[in-house]
Amino acid sequence: MTLTDIEQRLRHRGITLVSKDVIYKNKHTTLIVRCENHPQVDIKTDWSHVSKSNPCNQCSRVGRAEKLRALAHAEEKIEEARKEFESRGFKMVGNYLNVNTPIEFQCPKHPSYPNSIALSNLRISKHGCGACRNEAIAQSKRTDFEVVESYFVAKGYVLNIQPHEYKNGREKLAFVCPKHPAYPNAMTFEAIKFGNQGCVACWEERRGDALRKDFTEVQRLFLERDYELLATENDYSNNKKRLPFRCPIHPQYPNSISVNSLMNGQGCQPCGDARVRDAHRIPFSFVKDFFHKKGYELLTNTYQNNSQLLWYRCPRGHKRPTTFRNFYYNHARCKKCDNESRRGENNHGWKGGVTEINHYLRASIVEWKRKWLKEFDYQCFLTHENHSDLHVHHLNAPYHKIRDEALEELSLIALPRICDYDSGKLHQLKDLVMKKHEKIKGIPLRKEIHDLFHDLYGYDVGDKEFYEFSVRYKGGEFCVP
Repeated sequence: MTLTDIEQRLRHRGITLVSKDVIYKNKHTTLIVRCENHPQVDIKTDWSHVSKSNPCNQCSRVGRAEKLRALAHAEEKIEEARKEFESRGFKMVGNYLNVNTPIEFQCPKHPSYPNSIALSNLRISKHGCGACRNEAIAQSKRTDFEVVESYFVAKGYVLNIQPHEYKNGREKLAFVCPKHPAYPNAMTFEAIKFGNQGCVACWEERRGDALRKDFTEVQRLFLERDYELLATENDYSNNKKRLPFRCPIHPQYPNSISVNSLMNGQGCQPCGDARVRDAHRIPFSFVKDFFHKKGYELLTNTYQNNSQLLWYRCPRGHKRPTTFRNFYYNHARCKKCDNESRRGENNHGWKGGVTEINHYLRASIVEWKRKWLKEFDYQCFLTHENHSDLHVHHLNAPYHKIRDEALEELSLIALPRICDYDSGKLHQLKDLVMKKHEKIKGIPLRKEIHDLFHDLYGYDVGDKEFYEFSVRYKGGEFCVP
């Protein structure tokens, strides 16, 4: 900027530039100016200061004086407003702006009520406080307690409140009925005055008597359904009270029903549950035909529901259990066939051919098997019957873990054939497997039961899983043909 530019801008603001011959370098260059209101005073300043505010101290003193006078006048108005509120017994809480702007205040009778009013309205308002106004309106419409009590007495009731507890006709008032003194009755004065209402217990009795049937009619309703009514006439009070009865199909079940429910078609609960089950049960013929279509022979001759364990024979002759839900909806098939299709190199856990070494090592524990078969008298642990197809289950640890531990201790790997092993190492492996079996307990089981256990719990199991299976089997959850 130049001095000419600065002079033009100051002229518009009523300031005259005196030092026109000064060399202007930047905004901090000293300039001499005069205010048109006080031309007799030269003011030293610079452009950084004069561009933002009026540099004249005389004008600043006048402005501050005017502000102080305005502030004093405003404080006078606020003090006047506060006195007017206090004269009405109120405490001014909000800030005063003008007579038409609402101001927050507190009423000593209702300090929590959110009151606000303009000063102009306060001067003409009768109450000021909104809660006081509402109370005055309610009091003007309020019926005297003596009149209220007379209405209750006219109907034979006794009011159970004190006169000072009565507020208005819309508040429920506790009263006592002479017929039902223990019943917790409460009703508004408007309901008693304008409505045909009263004791609830009396109303229920009248309604029950109007709907109550003769006991002979009640007996006839039960006989039409072939039910034996076990209640007497003294037990029957209304149509909603449950009455005990005996169903000829389920005589041991503790049935009870109300007359209303009986008339609406309800009856014996076990009979109703059976009808629901029969309506949703799939026919046994459909179940058998579905197994036949898939090439399976159903061995179970009875069918209850789709959660029942059914035994079947697959096309390869394996006898396996399943539920119709798994077979039909989940497309579950013979697990043994599935395992056989994934044996050998097709299996994700193929270890290079361990089958032959398994046969060799299992042959070495024949004496261990005989020991435990003799221990249980050649009977199945769960069925206590002698069978020719008894297996000996490893209770403490599965066989494959014993085998793998022996291989690891001798630093051997699973090889396809026995001839791939050194004869000395092979004998060491055999002796170690036999020695480890001395600490393992064996449990004789039928082949089908043994296969069922591993199908349900897998092969990485111990004694805890077996005892759980034993409890479930003895509880009748499984049926092995």
